Amino acid sequence: MWLPIQNTWLTLFRMVLPLSDDHANQFAPVRSSNGRYWLFQIAGWGGVMLLTMMIVLFVGQRPTLEQILTNSTQATKDATLTILACLTGFAASHILRQVIRYQRWLAWPVRRVVWHMLAWWLGLSGVATALAVRFYASPAVGESPASTFTACAMMNLSLLGAWIAIYFLVHYYDSFHQANLDRARLRAASIENELLVLQAQMNPHFLFNSLNTVRALLPATATTARNAVTLLADILRATLVDGGKTVIPLSRELEITRSYLAMEKLRFEDDLQVIEHIDPTTLIRDVPPLMILTLVENAIKHGLLHPDSTGVLEIHSALVDQSLRITIRSPGLLGRSTPQESLGLGVQNTSERLRLIFGPLATVALSQQSEFVEAEILIPKPAEAAP
Repeated sequence: MWLPIQNTWLTLFRMVLPLSDDHANQFAPVRSSNGRYWLFQIAGWGGVMLLTMMIVLFVGQRPTLEQILTNSTQATKDATLTILACLTGFAASHILRQVIRYQRWLAWPVRRVVWHMLAWWLGLSGVATALAVRFYASPAVGESPASTFTACAMMNLSLLGAWIAIYFLVHYYDSFHQANLDRARLRAASIENELLVLQAQMNPHFLFNSLNTVRALLPATATTARNAVTLLADILRATLVDGGKTVIPLSRELEITRSYLAMEKLRFEDDLQVIEHIDPTTLIRDVPPLMILTLVENAIKHGLLHPDSTGVLEIHSALVDQSLRITIRSPGLLGRSTPQESLGLGVQNTSERLRLIFGPLATVALSQQSEFVEAEILIPKPAEAAP
């Protein structure tokens, strides 16, 4: 519970520093809502201030102009305190919004959000109250500083608490609406994929019988060609059987990928070396079908086909904070082609599939690591996946 309080000053310090590209990208999706935020922020706090001042000044005994200017009545004191509370609340709520966006609270589990929210709510309310009392003084009204602090604290806690409730309700509603849209898109993509699979399965027996016929026509001494046909049949069968599924276990995905690599090894022979470092605990985790196969095919196409490249392909899988991380390393340079070609249609499609299935925290990224191009896939643990 005390961790948010301990990190408060560090967070505020980091917020005033120039943002890195990663943090800048975190703000990109919400820049379009800045106009709506400022409209509600100004209208909300301004409306509360005006409404409260009207009630204080014009309900009951109305103060005279001289009393308002000299702040010599309880009504004018309450009006001044209201103005200060709204101004400090406006500033405190904006600071809290920046913290929420910087630390990406909306992607956290609910319990963690609640603890952080309580800590910041109490801390900002206390600071806002101290500032309001510090800059407010009314000698004409005989009220102790403790009474003034209590009244201001109750007002700040109420106003900032209402702001927090409205802010999270609006954003959780937007997230719920976006999740429904993503599910609809995923369903549409799944239906389209099923149609494509059905078209490919119009007569699968004909396809496999044809491959078996080709294999039978090959001489018994043509071992390499016969093995290539067998591996091709295995890959096509896996594509038809598993291609229409949303997710499959990582163990199954690796089996399909190994069949493809075995076929490519028949082509490259000793020029292709495959190194695997697979954490056994990752084998039961779900991944989109043919995802690794697509990235491996890209790695061979853009890296190993170049004559000056060494034929070493590495596949790693591990759990990092319960999130699945898959890394594919191959020789090559991203600069050999344009940025769009470097990313490749397969990588872009993989990124969109991950986002639709596992949510915005699931990512795929390409990076240059010395003489290698590294494709890194990060899939969050099930509790953090999209609702």
